[in-house]
Amino acid sequence: MIAQVFSLKYPEKVDKLILNSTASIFTDQLHKVLSLVILRMFMKMPSKWIRSIFKTTILKALKLKEENNIEWIEYSKVILDKKLSDEHIKSHFLTAKDTLIKYSDKKPIDRISSRTLIVHGENDKFSTINDHNKLIDDYPGSESVIIKNAGHVFAIEKPDDYKRIINEFAKK
Repeated sequence: MIAQVFSLKYPEKVDKLILNSTASIFTDQLHKVLSLVILRMFMKMPSKWIRSIFKTTILKALKLKEENNIEWIEYSKVILDKKLSDEHIKSHFLTAKDTLIKYSDKKPIDRISSRTLIVHGENDKFSTINDHNKLIDDYPGSESVIIKNAGHVFAIEKPDDYKRIINEFAKK
């Protein structure tokens, strides 16, 4: 979200934009209202519940197939249990709320001048193929890559593939 907003606010400062495992910030009014209602309800929940939901969601995204990534999962648990404050979690949702309110219905295609690469993991359960396709529609002329046999955290799951894709895009 932050990269998309930044590229809209400061197009002269962005030459290339890479969108990984994300959804478009642009949405119709119904989805905007529903998302804001859900975010407001979520923010009213007890902190303990929010933390539990956030942690479960993050760990679900980190379900990696390869055993050599267990350190990432363990390290993530430490961060989620000991280092991530309620303020950090709250700021995540406040950023989403702010983005929806200020930018979701402002799609100035003529201001999106940066070259854009949209990368998606084939098995991503959080950012769906529909999200990927909407980004392609919202960023005309963008390049698109789907990483086979990878999920939401493909940079960890398939680091060599990811590095190759990013380097090829950066060199163009």
